[in-house]
Amino acid sequence: MSPNSNQQIQKLKDSVNDGCYEAQNEMWEIEKRKTKEQSVRPELKAFETTNNVPEIQVAIAKESAKLLNKTISDQNEKLGSLNMHI
Repeated sequence: MSPNSNQQIQKLKDSVNDGCYEAQNEMWEIEKRKTKEQSVRPELKAFETTNNVPEIQVAIAKESAKLLNKTISDQNEKLGSLNMHI
């Protein structure tokens, strides 16, 4: 083999080694992100549950306000009717 061929082969080997090294680093980074995602998932689920509680409370409060407004309206009608008889 000529020295030029040896240099080309060495360059190819170096290139392959660099590619392998980069691939290993990428795989390590992917695993690190997967692990982080898995550790954050329960926290996210807990947050979603906690976040739903105020939404439910707001819906209940709105329904209560609606019922109170209806009661007030009904009572006003009754008072108006009674005032007409006086």
